[in-house]
Amino acid sequence: MRILARLKPAVVYQALLRAAADTLLALGKTRKGLTFGLTPILHTWTRELAFHPHVHVLVSAGGVAQKGGRFIQLKNTATCSREACWVGYSSARCWPPMAGWWPR
Repeated sequence: MRILARLKPAVVYQALLRAAADTLLALGKTRKGLTFGLTPILHTWTRELAFHPHVHVLVSAGGVAQKGGRFIQLKNTATCSREACWVGYSSARCWPPMAGWWPR
């Protein structure tokens, strides 16, 4: 993905941000019945200044209920941050938007 990010940064960065947001919103709706508030942050470099595009996301400690429209605060926010439950889901959403840009 790093090669593609160098060739088409706008496409890759948009796909990374969209995949992270879509994944967390979908998991919030299906597992908690809530729409979370999200603040995604795109990082492109490591501390050692190596090119490594990735996304960090701040997620609200609750969300707006699908039914009733009121804010519900989560009691245990650790259950929403388990990496294993969304990594594969997120990467499956990230690659399709970039499929047409891969150099042949």
